[in-house]
Amino acid sequence: MGFAGFALASLLLVTSAALSAAMLRLRGFAALLLAAYLLAAAEIVLLTLALSPFHAVTTVGLLAGETLWAIAAVGLWSLNGRPRPRLPALGRAWLRQHPTLLVLACAVAAALLFQLVLQVVAPPNNWDSMTYHLARAAAWNQDHALGYVPNANTERMNIFPPNGEIAILYTLTFLGTDQLAALPQYVAGIALIVGCYAVARQLGFPRSSSAFAALVLASLGQVVLQSTTTQNDLLVASFVLAAAFFVLERDKSGIALAGLAVGLAVGTKTTGVFALPLLGLIALSTLGRRRLIELAASSTLGVLSVGSAGYALNLVHRHSLLGAGKEQNAFRADPSPTGVLSSFARTVGGFVDFPGFLTVSHSLVAALALLAVLVLAPRFLVALDRRRGRGLRPGEAVLCVVLALSPVLVVAVTALERAAGIHKTVNVRSNEDFAFFGPIGAFLVVPVVLITLVSFARGRAGRREAALAAAVPIFVLELAFVYANNDWIGRFMIVPIALVAPLLAAVYPARRLVAGAVVVALVTLFTTIAFNEQKPLGLAGSTPVWSLSRAQVEALNRPRMAFIIDVVDRTVPRRGRLGVVFGPDDWSYPFYGAKLQRRVVYLRPGDALAAASRTGVRDVLFARGRAPHPLPPGWDGRSLGRTGWVLAARR
Repeated sequence: MGFAGFALASLLLVTSAALSAAMLRLRGFAALLLAAYLLAAAEIVLLTLALSPFHAVTTVGLLAGETLWAIAAVGLWSLNGRPRPRLPALGRAWLRQHPTLLVLACAVAAALLFQLVLQVVAPPNNWDSMTYHLARAAAWNQDHALGYVPNANTERMNIFPPNGEIAILYTLTFLGTDQLAALPQYVAGIALIVGCYAVARQLGFPRSSSAFAALVLASLGQVVLQSTTTQNDLLVASFVLAAAFFVLERDKSGIALAGLAVGLAVGTKTTGVFALPLLGLIALSTLGRRRLIELAASSTLGVLSVGSAGYALNLVHRHSLLGAGKEQNAFRADPSPTGVLSSFARTVGGFVDFPGFLTVSHSLVAALALLAVLVLAPRFLVALDRRRGRGLRPGEAVLCVVLALSPVLVVAVTALERAAGIHKTVNVRSNEDFAFFGPIGAFLVVPVVLITLVSFARGRAGRREAALAAAVPIFVLELAFVYANNDWIGRFMIVPIALVAPLLAAVYPARRLVAGAVVVALVTLFTTIAFNEQKPLGLAGSTPVWSLSRAQVEALNRPRMAFIIDVVDRTVPRRGRLGVVFGPDDWSYPFYGAKLQRRVVYLRPGDALAAASRTGVRDVLFARGRAPHPLPPGWDGRSLGRTGWVLAARR
């Protein structure tokens, strides 16, 4: 049914979610949006789980389920008096008073629009998606059901929580392509903006300060990069932040929605489990005993309904909630005090980064121009700002200077690391696998965390603010105990950063600091998008992503794969069956084809060709070093150049 079916399904989904949220009669439009977002996500998960036993996760099955859901929502909404939300209104006078915010809002809106176009014109191509995120969704799409993928080459295709891939499956089912497979992450990024604003308002900050915090969060490097990928970190962070907001709401409807958000987060990624102590601390600082009991009950119900499917499958197939296996054990942390301290320090040190600065640093003119913008542009924004902002405090004056000199500091820290013999240098690549949150993360977010915690210790900050600020150190400590430090740990840090971001609203009264932060946010937004290694725009000698073939785009992270993908596309029929014998880090998703019509059959290495003969598979692709030699009678092998891969065909 293509885009028409997807548009109809989306309309039904939005209608049922919006009407259900309106019946809750929540305070504020942001609360309504967050509630509708959670209810829509829960509807997709529940429908997929309900249809899977019948292998009915199809366009017809999903449309039928959503139609019934929408009819029920309309009926209940009518019986409840047809409540309608009150839309927010912003006068021109308010906008004129906050030109700095308007500049940042326009930049963020333009970036969001460009990212939406980018995910339509360029196929997904990050490593994890090629290995398991998209691969498991494509396998479910062909089976029309959620479940373990037989003989999968990587445990990650089966043992990880599935809610993120269920959202991807929703787009694949209707469209038959991956053109909008990144849409769940994109929508989650918007939900993060709304959630940050809502939490800041709940803490008592005015609209302007809350909007500043939300827009700064939207400009952070890792958040920007992930919005065009099929990862799941934005999804889990959006659920955690929504849960925090509804805990802070403290009413009965909010507690129920917080429990639903907890279930969605736990069912999306194990970092959702790591977020539970953070949410518990926020709840203890906010709720009374009765509400705490209600939150525990609603969270349990939320986990059982929309967060337990993956863990239940692990119990059935692996006899373990987390599906423990070799690949998980490879990232076990060193639990000794030295190991934990080292991991903690390395993760905190990762906050010093500047996505895209690597490309800028190759040109002296570009680097000097960037430094000039960071030093001079804030003065222009201060001149535009008509607010009666307060003067800079001593610490804030230091932050202004640090933000302006952030490129120099990045270079200096890198040089110090090399001089000390530290192999992992500061990240300056615009790549979601390695980025953290840019200069704002290191030189504004981290200081706000420290200042808030110190202020709480001195009795100058509330318990709720301290609970949010503690999210970063507690989360980093949790990771240090259970997960080995690695290059891509910055992705996980979106969860605590999302909880801390509302505290940035406290900075807004300082006009000069805000002007500097906005300029740095704009620069980071530009360098992150302009020099994104996975989605190049043709700048600095790169080839625009829209001028490359699908295989070339998919293989940007692993260039030798382009030739292999092309050979398979030319050799194996688009509607045929392809057996694959791969290792844990080999990509299987590209071989489903652009229209996801080729069936990929995962085979065990020992008896791959015998199993292929029994099941009627005519072509088998072996990753490097995995093909039997010689091939058994009845099979011809073709070596794919110097890649070491072999494509075997049955005579």
